[in-house]
Amino acid sequence: GVLVAAVLGLGAGHFGLAVGPLLGSVPSGLPVLQLALPWERVLEVLLPATIIALVGFTEAAAISSRFAEADGEEWSGGRELVSQGSANIAVAFFGGHPVGGSFSRSSLCRLVGGRTRW
Repeated sequence: GVLVAAVLGLGAGHFGLAVGPLLGSVPSGLPVLQLALPWERVLEVLLPATIIALVGFTEAAAISSRFAEADGEEWSGGRELVSQGSANIAVAFFGGHPVGGSFSRSSLCRLVGGRTRW
């Protein structure tokens, strides 16, 4: 189903049958490291950013602690918080999106036997 839709969409676009807005070109290469953060608005976004970080951490912590418990493995909330925080701070310098866990993706990965290298 998805493959057929993708092929049809690509074909329609190739033959000019699909008309959509042109938003501009997509930059090539890796993102540039930058410190273009809105420093003058730090106090304004501090509370919303903290809430978003806590919700993201809570979701990832719930997933990982549940899976660790089911597997009889040790789970460290501090290590989880540091890793999530480090990833989110690093991605901010490249204009990326916040990172975090997802109940549905993690559950699906676990059901099909997905494993990390570590």
